[in-house]
Amino acid sequence: MQSVPPAWLALERTLQRAYPGRPLRPVKKSKIDLVHDGDSEWVAAGFRPLARLMRPNTGRNGENCFALEFLVPSYVTQHVTIAAAQAVWGVLSDYIPDRVEDAFGPPVECTEAGLASATLAAGGI
Repeated sequence: MQSVPPAWLALERTLQRAYPGRPLRPVKKSKIDLVHDGDSEWVAAGFRPLARLMRPNTGRNGENCFALEFLVPSYVTQHVTIAAAQAVWGVLSDYIPDRVEDAFGPPVECTEAGLASATLAAGGI
């Protein structure tokens, strides 16, 4: 959860650069918590959801495997979404350990080529 506020800030700065009239919406790290909304889990700052926490429920993935889904407003163009995804990944990549345990074999090197999945999902809200 500690990676979400800086990733959120990178997303917000990218959106503010692309849409100058859009206010920057920073978050306080002290308000970050995990919130359950029906069948979804969200990393939220108070009542504001920042990223959806997605836990794969397959036998192949370990307990510490998860994905974060950041949503962008519906007016955001494809080009801005790609720029935002790159900015968020630039922040999140610092939080990935050098090695990841694979459920079916020896530890896997966490390089860009060695990562099984380095996907950022960005959708409209």
